[in-house]
Amino acid sequence: MKVHLAINKRGKPVRVLLSVGQEADCAYAESLVVGVPVRVLFTDRDYDVDRVVTAARAGDVTVVISSKCSRKEARTYDTELV
Repeated sequence: MKVHLAINKRGKPVRVLLSVGQEADCAYAESLVVGVPVRVLFTDRDYDVDRVVTAARAGDVTVVISSKCSRKEARTYDTELV
């Protein structure tokens, strides 16, 4: 079982989703943020897929995601936010 959280700037959960361990984390990215005002998408590398990043940037969201090892060019992000 995995727990996916969307939190506010104070660290309080605003949405909680549960999934089975075999499902990809990135499948839950959109469900976590729909209807939640998002300014920064801060996730681990399991969410490093182009469709998640493209959708976030289209909504003027700052993306802070470490690159997967398989990515040819590492994703850049503001290290001050980490």
